[in-house]
Amino acid sequence: MYYLMLFRLRATAICLVLFTSFSFMLYGQSCSQASALLVINSGDWAEEVSWSITDSQGLLVDSSYATYQNNTTYANSICFYFDSCYQINLYDSYGDGWNGASYSLMNEDSTLISFGTLGVDLNYNYNSFCISDINYCDANQVVMSINTGIWAEEISWSITDSFGLTTDSVAVSYQDNNSYQFELCLQDGCYTVNMYDSYGDGWQGGAFEIHAESGELFSEGLLETGSFDQLPLNLNANCDFQICSDVQATNYGMFLEDDQGCLYVSENIDFLSNWTDSTLQLNGFGGRYTELYGYASKDREYAILGSTYGTHIIDVTNPYYPTEITRVEGAYSQSNVTHRDYHTLDNYLYAVCDQGSSSLQIIDLQNLPSSVEVVYDSDNLFSRVHNVFIDTLQSRLYACSVKGYDDNLNYWTSSLCVYDLSNPTQPNLLYDMNALIPSTHDIWVERDTAYINCPGVGTLIWDFSNVPYQINSFTSYPDFGTNHSGWKQDDVYVFAEENNGYDVKVVDVSDLTNLNLLATFNSNVNEFSIAHNLMIKDNLVYLSYYWDGLQVFDISDPENPVKIAYYDTYLPENFGGYNGAWGVYAFLPSGNILISDISNGLFVLDLRIAETQVIELTEGWNLISAYIEQDNFTASSLVASIADSVIIMKNNTGLAYIPEWNYDGIGELNTGEGYQLKINSQTQLYVQGSFVNEQIVDLSQGWNMIGVLSSVPQNIDLVLAESMPDVVIIKDGLGNAYLPEWNFNGIGMMLPGKGYQVKMDLPGQVQFGD
Repeated sequence: MYYLMLFRLRATAICLVLFTSFSFMLYGQSCSQASALLVINSGDWAEEVSWSITDSQGLLVDSSYATYQNNTTYANSICFYFDSCYQINLYDSYGDGWNGASYSLMNEDSTLISFGTLGVDLNYNYNSFCISDINYCDANQVVMSINTGIWAEEISWSITDSFGLTTDSVAVSYQDNNSYQFELCLQDGCYTVNMYDSYGDGWQGGAFEIHAESGELFSEGLLETGSFDQLPLNLNANCDFQICSDVQATNYGMFLEDDQGCLYVSENIDFLSNWTDSTLQLNGFGGRYTELYGYASKDREYAILGSTYGTHIIDVTNPYYPTEITRVEGAYSQSNVTHRDYHTLDNYLYAVCDQGSSSLQIIDLQNLPSSVEVVYDSDNLFSRVHNVFIDTLQSRLYACSVKGYDDNLNYWTSSLCVYDLSNPTQPNLLYDMNALIPSTHDIWVERDTAYINCPGVGTLIWDFSNVPYQINSFTSYPDFGTNHSGWKQDDVYVFAEENNGYDVKVVDVSDLTNLNLLATFNSNVNEFSIAHNLMIKDNLVYLSYYWDGLQVFDISDPENPVKIAYYDTYLPENFGGYNGAWGVYAFLPSGNILISDISNGLFVLDLRIAETQVIELTEGWNLISAYIEQDNFTASSLVASIADSVIIMKNNTGLAYIPEWNYDGIGELNTGEGYQLKINSQTQLYVQGSFVNEQIVDLSQGWNMIGVLSSVPQNIDLVLAESMPDVVIIKDGLGNAYLPEWNFNGIGMMLPGKGYQVKMDLPGQVQFGD
């Protein structure tokens, strides 16, 4: 159950803070019933913000009156009826949320009636509230005390209940080195105190306390650093306070129920930006966008995005701020456009559409970013095409599922047509393959060898170097269905079926006369998942997976594909059908990934490929180290993959981590330090993260336990060159020794993953190389 929570500003001085710390505009009206004050604190892009209040019958009570200015506070005095319930409707004309704006609705004694904001990527939401003439607390009346330090205007807070609903917050601007008190009325339950800092450097001396009026303390704390943290608040309830603490999760800061964990829209991928235009017409899929492609020239990068309108050229050189350079209207530009496709040859973009009275458009991109020029726009060759692919090595365009009209206006179709692009602005038909090849959806071609996706038939491989002929076919395999699209790298070909839950296939094509299925893989989100389009770059398969967004698989070992990353561009739960990620482009020089989403437009993403270090362990004691580092790198996270095998782990000073006792005396690990690890059976330890930036380790006088900060074996003489006169002895985990005074090396090379004990006469350093 959700309870209406109350808070009061206890001191008149606090009210003065509210009304004097802002540029403030107040609009009032006479009121014979309950009068309430609606305060709007605007943020960025405030002109997009508006609101309305409706009663329980949906009738309008009040609405926004003007265009808001950025970072300004506004107030409206609004009349309500006692013992009545209402709804405040929040709107954003652009559709990206309120960008830092919020509202507070308070009654005459400053009791908070409702508080909130419009979340990211939303154009509408609402909150319900009720007006009562009863002004008392029938639950736990507690006091929230805020003592500020410096930069107090950056701090804010909220309290959320176990359902993640905001029950209290304060929309005021705090002043430095001041004290504030707020009365809160909270039902029994489990709550979270959320602390925010807009600059991201913590509360700078500020802190809070929550206590009963009698003085009993319920919670206290502060935001030490960063932009967000939270603390539990238990009011007469049985709370275990299992909360998702990963800021990358969609349920970050929310209580976890039963075995639920943190929920994610991404893994190993960073969101950089999104471009969308809500003025474009919606199509039959309920979206506006289709395929995309990429283009780079003159040290600039561009996304080429299809929509119901036509083609959008978007500068993504600064991936955080995509900018539309221009748009080219398609020959057919209507709401029923669901398929556009693109490919480039040198500076020319070839654009096709599969709806209406369309055409082939050839767009000259060489003058970007100043302009583009449509140099060819005609339906002489064809009107509609489903997909195109250009063999850039041979300058040939392959058009799949072609439709057109001849000189006598007779309608014709072809499964596949091949055009010569020797003159890139005047394509010439070479082959019409309709009589030889069945229905074709997509194609991948390199030096006249084509891998053709034929729905219901399979993959056909043809040679177009002279007189076309079929080399082979791949038509029998698990999850045989609507063979949709594919991509080849070296001796591996990967293709997808456009069917719910069907696996993607990996095929050995080293011998085109003997094709072998090596492996299959799937997003494994649920039974409705559908793979769509794909590309392969550097042994990574980038797949637009409709509702599952971008999925990335490592096929370095093509017989064992591994999913290494994903980013969900379409957040509703997957129920099948065609929505979400449509196209993918992975070949920009920057390495940034482009995704088109049917509903949400262009996404610019950054793939973070984690390094993996494998450390061989024997039963009993091992002396180990890692050249990988992680955020919050602790003893437990280091050995997480073999936790059941760990008996004890110790550092150089004897502090221990004992998982059986749930005891960690080591805490955060130090870069370049070695650790003793005792395990109950031989195994391998996998450590994932990023390669260490610093390859120098400081040595203190006496015994040290160091690691190897390199992924390759190191010459012990070179590593210790600067400190050699002060080295007494070095030992490995097996007791082998290096004695420089005796010119004796029983260790050999220093090996990655191993640790070493070093005794020094004086402090020194070791330096590792790549």
